[in-house]
Amino acid sequence: MTTRPDIPRESLARLRAHLALKGLTQLDLAKRLGHPVSTLSSWLRGVAPAPDHLLHRIERALDLPPGELSIDVGLHAASQKPE
Repeated sequence: MTTRPDIPRESLARLRAHLALKGLTQLDLAKRLGHPVSTLSSWLRGVAPAPDHLLHRIERALDLPPGELSIDVGLHAASQKPE
């Protein structure tokens, strides 16, 4: 049974892009975070609840600026509305 993902799709897309740019896999990221890849995959798919501040921990593990993966979905959606 799947649950609603804790991580917004836009953040997941950014994460996948950064992993690709750095030539890393989910296995590499899981090692950097100190978690099994199966656990990380479950968090990212929304099957298991993600721990608090997971995106911030991922940003630190990938040496990304704070907030790079965390986007305000409400502001993003509002900016896409036609005038």
